[in-house]
Amino acid sequence: MQLKSCLFILTLILVLSAYSQGGRPEGKPRPMISGSIIDGESGEAVPYAAISIHALQDSSIVKGGTSDGEGKFAIPVRPGQYFGKVQFLSYKTYTTSSFRSSPKGYNLGQINLEQDVALLNEVEIVAEKQQAEFKLDKRIYNVGKDINNAGGNASDILDNVPSVEVDVDGNVSLRGNDNVRILIDGKPSGLIGISSADALRQLQSNLIEKVEVITNPGAKFDAEGEVGIINIVLKKKRENGFNANMDFFTGSPDNHGLALNMNFRQNHYNIFASAGGSYVERPGNGIIYQEFILEDTTFVFENFRTHNRAGLGGNFRVGSEFFLSKTNTLSFSGLYSRKIGDNSLDLIYNDFDELGDLYQRSDRNEVETETTDNIEFDVNYRLTFPKNKDRLFTIDIKKQERIDIEDATISQIFSTDADAILLQRSDNTENESNWLFQTDYVHPIGEDGRLEMGVRATLRQIENNFAVEQFDEEAWGLLPGFFNDLAYSEDILASYLTWGDDLGKFSYQTGLRLEYTGITTELKLTNESNPREFLNLFPSTHVSYDYSEQSSIQASYSRRINRPRFWNLVPFYGFGDQRNFYSGNPDLNPEFINSVEFGHLTQSKKGSILFSLYGREKDGVTQRIVSADSAGTFTRPINLGTSQSLGLELSGSRSFKKWWRLNGSLNLYREIIDGEFEGVSYDTDTYAWNTRLSSKWTIKKNYDLQSSFRYRSPRQSPQGQRKSTYSLDLGVSKDIMKGKGTLTLNARDIFNTRKRRGIVDQPDYYSETDSVWVCSGVTSTIFLLW
Repeated sequence: MQLKSCLFILTLILVLSAYSQGGRPEGKPRPMISGSIIDGESGEAVPYAAISIHALQDSSIVKGGTSDGEGKFAIPVRPGQYFGKVQFLSYKTYTTSSFRSSPKGYNLGQINLEQDVALLNEVEIVAEKQQAEFKLDKRIYNVGKDINNAGGNASDILDNVPSVEVDVDGNVSLRGNDNVRILIDGKPSGLIGISSADALRQLQSNLIEKVEVITNPGAKFDAEGEVGIINIVLKKKRENGFNANMDFFTGSPDNHGLALNMNFRQNHYNIFASAGGSYVERPGNGIIYQEFILEDTTFVFENFRTHNRAGLGGNFRVGSEFFLSKTNTLSFSGLYSRKIGDNSLDLIYNDFDELGDLYQRSDRNEVETETTDNIEFDVNYRLTFPKNKDRLFTIDIKKQERIDIEDATISQIFSTDADAILLQRSDNTENESNWLFQTDYVHPIGEDGRLEMGVRATLRQIENNFAVEQFDEEAWGLLPGFFNDLAYSEDILASYLTWGDDLGKFSYQTGLRLEYTGITTELKLTNESNPREFLNLFPSTHVSYDYSEQSSIQASYSRRINRPRFWNLVPFYGFGDQRNFYSGNPDLNPEFINSVEFGHLTQSKKGSILFSLYGREKDGVTQRIVSADSAGTFTRPINLGTSQSLGLELSGSRSFKKWWRLNGSLNLYREIIDGEFEGVSYDTDTYAWNTRLSSKWTIKKNYDLQSSFRYRSPRQSPQGQRKSTYSLDLGVSKDIMKGKGTLTLNARDIFNTRKRRGIVDQPDYYSETDSVWVCSGVTSTIFLLW
């Protein structure tokens, strides 16, 4: 099976090479509306101006585009009669006279823009991208102007994106489901690594340009992720000359840092760099009430905990683009990040007998040091073709190395014996190595059609050595069942083919992806090995119909997979709480998902609203199941059976006044799980919903005030219930230094209500959990631009 997959991919590589070398006929070039845009007073080129081509008959917009760095533009249109409009900040709108485009196109020549003095004197006019952009297969959120994100991190940014939630532990979910794929710049990254929750908190918000949410990805994207893909796009400035900006922030609880973005661009190259450093402290607390109902007795534990995660982190990213010719671009980039953490956990166990009397109290303390180093290197080659600018061939190569070392010392004392001290220590070392090879080819067909194909290989190796030792009278000894050396390998080979076309008001894209997955989990010390192989096809289809200038309907289908990730396979997580143990499951199998979605989008100058109806059917559904005995609880993921879910989502934004803008989202869904494990039924039928509402006001021209409220309803689980949670954020910003700087003050979770609360209710076990990482706090940020 593996040989067949390799041969298949090799064949596609040869096909791509033939295309890139011109083996396929170019086809008839499309006619272009072309020209150049300059400042009428200075004679300098005006880059990135907006050009729209309108039909002469009804003034409807036919096509649009922007000028390049030299002020030039070329927009493909069919032959016909048109007029054009050119718009750019601080310039008067320029409207061309009517013209007829022939099969050879039409050249508008040089367009001179006139500065609008009235606009230059108006402080309210601010150049910024639309907060949300909607494409055929994804939604793009430009997060730079959200003042609630200032001084935060990637986790805070995602929590302010419609459809996305981040819980108090930093786990990311999309539409209420945490089986979501997170990428950085379109690729897996060591910044995310094994634990995405911690990594997202280390990535500062001021290094992020935008977030792409892909709820039903096409065949071009990885098939991984049940509910879709979240792609975090980092800043890579491209303005000519030297440009830079810097952020400083400080807050309480300790949240301090700075970030710098800069670039230098000339005609034949662009050099960019970014660096960030921060010190963050995250205290928290919680309580767990547990009842154990055995055949001959009942007893109760109460677990009070205080915890703190504090760390110094930093990252440095540098890269360059070389414009070898008009059609050849070669790019290099590298990233290094390091995190040094000091974590602590204090537990108090109160033990009660069947009469409710306290018979023992014990205090347990864990002190952990954690060091994480990550290094990445990317190479990208981009080839365009002079006769057809939409034809494109790219090659990407990425190498990543990551090492994470966690060492902890544990002590525990007991009220029943003041002289008895339990001493333990744990060591957990993870080494990860990744290679990514990818090549993609885009070939235009006809007026607006395009054929895309590509191959991809990701090769991943992880070594995880863990051990728990206990001091017994005179010497340290390994604790049985809590030491091993795990080797994990994951090879994914993929190829895809998509075809799409824009037929005026109707557009579509359909595709097929083939993926081979080889995973091996090996416990070396106990000689346990669990290899598995999967070869699967993943079709996808997207269609859209623009039935008016402002409204469109969309529909899509895709098949996806959730492979068992490393942290769901490793049999050791930590040993801080010896009464409640969490682990992975080396025998876990993948989940397969069929997903369908229907949407209605309406856009206007004042805002947009997106209405979506979605459904998912899943086989091999995975849930974390809690088992209990007299020593405590053991939680691990299990393949239960099947599930079906149906949801309704409403998201949008609107400007009611020049000084007031509102945006928000509402997601309602039902999920039915049919599951069984070891003769026990885990069938569940739950209704749940979540919402987010954000409001932004502009006060006295250069002051912005913003608030954000979110709520998540209760939800049934196979063994109990997850309780509701809500939070409120506030922020204010002021432009300073004549627009060259911004001062921001924000308060997150001002009522400290973002808690993790849940119930497990089983015939032999009952528990209630209430815990929180202290998310509330105040952060002040200064942004400088030069």
